[in-house]
Amino acid sequence: MQGSSLTIDNDFEGDAGLGASTVTIGATGRVEADIFAQTIEVSGSVTGNLTATDAIRLRKGSTVRGNLRSRRIHIEDGASFEGRVDMD
Repeated sequence: MQGSSLTIDNDFEGDAGLGASTVTIGATGRVEADIFAQTIEVSGSVTGNLTATDAIRLRKGSTVRGNLRSRRIHIEDGASFEGRVDMD
């Protein structure tokens, strides 16, 4: 999926976004997966590790349980996060 975008608005299990430029978890998305992409934006719920080569954004109302790894990480007020942060 090099250079593409992936949006998840439903339940999803497994690895997601391998090679995608942008992975978006919508407000109704419920994901149990490790996610790898250039940019990751979460508005829904994720259980798994997030790795982005550029940026991770956790929007208000999102819930993430897992580790974050990226050069840039933005967590909005009202987001819930439990895990470790690794900034390269």
